[in-house]
Amino acid sequence: MKILVVDDELDGLTAIIRAMKGEGHTVQAISNPYEARDLIGGEQFPFEMAIIDKTMKPDAAAIPEDEFPEPEDFQRLGLNLVSQICGRAPRCPIIFLSAFLDAQDRKELSGLENVVVLDKGGVKVDSILKLIRRLRYSLN
Repeated sequence: MKILVVDDELDGLTAIIRAMKGEGHTVQAISNPYEARDLIGGEQFPFEMAIIDKTMKPDAAAIPEDEFPEPEDFQRLGLNLVSQICGRAPRCPIIFLSAFLDAQDRKELSGLENVVVLDKGGVKVDSILKLIRRLRYSLN
């Protein structure tokens, strides 16, 4: 399975990425949400699953000059990617990592059956691998 991972702190997901590769998955890990956005918006959507962090603060040099967000917008970068993926590939399973969801986030995600929210603080390798397997087999 080809999995997209987008998180500005990829170091924290190293063990999970290594374990996914160990199970035979192809993983493309990206720390810049703007690069991910461009990849998602390309001609084809090449992924079968995505793991997206909610809040990302990319390096200022990686942000397109005409799109530099307000500080509160950093919390929307992950939600924006989820929305973009759902528009391109509505059945693509998405694991959405967040340490905190407010009422608006919950409302926005509530109608998306392909999105599973995980508490970023409690993410363990075994539990995320089990979730990936479950989501993978639910597609078949």
